[in-house]
Amino acid sequence: MRRYRSGFSMIEIVIMVIAFSVMATILLVGYGTWQRGMAIASVQNDVKQGVAGLGNFKNFNNGYPPNLAGIDFKSSPNVALALWTNASGIPVYTNLTPDQNVALLLFACNAYMPVTDGSTVYNTACEVAGQNLHVSGQKSSNIVFKGPTITQADLKLTCGAVCDTATQNIITIFQQQGGTWPLTVTGTSVSLPAPTNFNATGNATAFCLQGTSPVYSDIVFHATNTDDHIQNGPCPSNPSLHYP
Repeated sequence: MRRYRSGFSMIEIVIMVIAFSVMATILLVGYGTWQRGMAIASVQNDVKQGVAGLGNFKNFNNGYPPNLAGIDFKSSPNVALALWTNASGIPVYTNLTPDQNVALLLFACNAYMPVTDGSTVYNTACEVAGQNLHVSGQKSSNIVFKGPTITQADLKLTCGAVCDTATQNIITIFQQQGGTWPLTVTGTSVSLPAPTNFNATGNATAFCLQGTSPVYSDIVFHATNTDDHIQNGPCPSNPSLHYP
């Protein structure tokens, strides 16, 4: 009587496990490469669109705004933007909606990124993550402020003295511009209106716009008023430029 073998041998099972492991590794590497490529494209596109909005604003206002305000531009998810200009004075905003209030806080937060101490980089970017506020960084300094309601007391970076200074700078400049507590985070990205007393502060004649990926801290691009081509790396040091 002829017998038929059923099932798989141990060698066949091992071969199948190895094959599936190799396939899974290839898929994960490919997916990671795709995600990184999308992050690069998103940052570059936001910087490009932001620069275009700043240029259009100048055409009608004889200068650049001291913030990404009044240009009807909102950043994409997972893109942190910081604008430094040579505008004089501090613009003040009134009657901001909750989402606009959060947008103002993000501008202030990203203006003081990255948080560094010598060669050590602690925090790199601020973003809205759902109904939370995420400040990306190292394992010890990466922090998520749980929303939807975030108070001034909640906002505290956690890397020691340099983080204490950055936290205070963010809070101070946010409040000086008319930002209010508590924050109500809805997860909606909105553009920021022109400040109430923009004309009193004076327009800017120079700027540098920097975009960063909160997910990949090494993905950083910038553009300036003298060279609107997207450049790799952070804004060059320029003591005449500041936020706001």
